[in-house]
Amino acid sequence: MKPSITLVRSSEETSDRGPLRLRSVRARHMFDQARIILDLCADGNEKLSGAYIFDGHYIFSLVDKIINHSREVVSDTNILAPEGIRGCYDDFDSCKLAAEKLFLKREARDSDDASGDDSADAFENTAEYRLLKRAMDWIGCHGEKPRVSVIG
Repeated sequence: MKPSITLVRSSEETSDRGPLRLRSVRARHMFDQARIILDLCADGNEKLSGAYIFDGHYIFSLVDKIINHSREVVSDTNILAPEGIRGCYDDFDSCKLAAEKLFLKREARDSDDASGDDSADAFENTAEYRLLKRAMDWIGCHGEKPRVSVIG
C-alpha cells in the first residue's frame, strides 16, 4: 500500500511565496491606478471634443482624482522598489504644486485666459473649455508637453 498524499502545505512553502505574492498584488494595484489615470485622461479628451456638457466642478474633480491616483502609483512604486524611487516623490510634489498654481488661483487663471476672439466656435472660447484644456496639458496627454506633467 502506498502512503497517502499530504493535503497540508508545509510552512516553508508559504513563507517563500509570501513576499512574492505581496509584490504581485502591489504591482497589480499600481498598474490598476495607472490605468485609471489613463481612463480619466481619455475621458477628459472626450469632453474636449464638444459633444458633452461639463462645468468647473468636473475639471476640479478630474484634477483631484488624478492627484489621488498618482499618489497611489508613487506609493506602490516606493514599496516595490524603495532604492530607486528617490526622485519620484519630488516629481509628484512638483506636479501637485503645478496643479495648485494652475487651478487654485482663480483670478490669475481668468485674467491670463481672457480671449478677445469672437469666432464662430463659441465652445472653444468658454472658460470651462480653456480650463479643461489646461488640465489635460498638465496631465500630459493633450497638446504640447508642459514642463511638469503627471504622465511624464
